[in-house]
Amino acid sequence: MSFLYKAAEMIFNTAVKTGENYGRIMEPNLIVMSNHTAREMMRDDRGGNIFRRAISKVEPDRIYNVRIAYDDSMDLGEMMVAEAVGDGQ
Repeated sequence: MSFLYKAAEMIFNTAVKTGENYGRIMEPNLIVMSNHTAREMMRDDRGGNIFRRAISKVEPDRIYNVRIAYDDSMDLGEMMVAEAVGDGQ
């Protein structure tokens, strides 16, 4: 299994504890990684099915439908995943 598919499996199949012994699948809204990690993921995704580069600078890159932010202080393979919860008020 390639680096991209391992990362996607970990990101989208992570359970989050939300209370007394209750776990649910996390629904990520943002993934932070270095440009180097993104290049490795794009190299694995030859068909462009998972990693989608933005067409313009105003749009974010995405993995499936989740936005990607870049932080080059992170090491290769290191990622942070965020999930927004609540009603936004």
